[in-house]
Amino acid sequence: MQNQITRWVKNHSVLTFLSLTFASSWIIQIPLALQEQGFLRTHIPFAVHTLSAYGPMLAALLVTGALDGRAGIKELLGRMTRWRVHLHLVAVCCHPADGCRANYHRKWFGTRRRSESERNWSDRFLT
Repeated sequence: MQNQITRWVKNHSVLTFLSLTFASSWIIQIPLALQEQGFLRTHIPFAVHTLSAYGPMLAALLVTGALDGRAGIKELLGRMTRWRVHLHLVAVCCHPADGCRANYHRKWFGTRRRSESERNWSDRFLT
């Protein structure tokens, strides 16, 4: 079974990467959107949305691991940090920091989410 999956991933590596990227990102974003629109009653912290930015990295690690094993993952991580260490750190740190900044900005300046009665029908799909 594993050999069939590996063979399929080798033959369709781009499709596998894109599918895993969207799935790992949307699995986080869809519950947040449903919560914001009032369809989901549980509370999910807004800062969780920053995890969806790591979907492409997770997909790359999974596809590389399926194709080339541990040696491929080691090579991929080495290439990510070899020449662009500073840009890599900025990319990893800035997105979560920007989410934290947005949350504190909302608290400092009193920006609030509109209540259900303040939204009209078109706003539900545009915000």
